Amino acid sequence: MTFKITKSVLDAADEVAQGRLSYREIAKKCNVSERTISRWKLHREFKLIVNKQIQIYSAALRKQTRDRVNEECRQRQEMSENARLWQ
Repeated sequence: MTFKITKSVLDAADEVAQGRLSYREIAKKCNVSERTISRWKLHREFKLIVNKQIQIYSAALRKQTRDRVNEECRQRQEMSENARLWQ
């Protein structure tokens, strides 16, 4: 059976990957039935799209976390250097 990748499929896969909405909410948002979402979840192609989106979101989150930690380290180093100047 052929699985047609449509905008609704891509939108649903993105929402599944984000993990914030229930399948009922995803179905409503994508203008499809919950049963359609359930059927899509059985298709290898849908699973691949979801997994790719999860990888993208995970990489973005890791980068965001790394950037935040680097900025905090930079600020602490700057504060430490300023404190030494005042001693």
